[in-house]
Amino acid sequence: LSPLDRELIAAYTSYLNNCSYCHGSHKEFCISLGATQEDLAIFSEEHNHRLSPILNFVKVLTISPNFVNQELKDEVINAGFTEEELKELTKSYMDYFNNNLGKIIQIYHLC
Repeated sequence: LSPLDRELIAAYTSYLNNCSYCHGSHKEFCISLGATQEDLAIFSEEHNHRLSPILNFVKVLTISPNFVNQELKDEVINAGFTEEELKELTKSYMDYFNNNLGKIIQIYHLC
């Protein structure tokens, strides 16, 4: 995945999480990396983008992680993305989750 692809995915995840600050920051970074109007259209419900299979995977992983299944993974692979890219995406997502969970634990003194 290119730096722009990764940043589009981060912007989309922030959009799904309804975090306007993070979404705005990631979106501006996308623009600085050369995002097109087609790229920025991923934030509409009806987008048809080359990253759509990955974005669908991210949407399920973000909103309903229990529904991530082999069929969803196969959609990504069948769209031409590699198993390695899917692993990279999942690892990045988990790193983000763990980082934020650590901050929440610190804020609320849960440890």
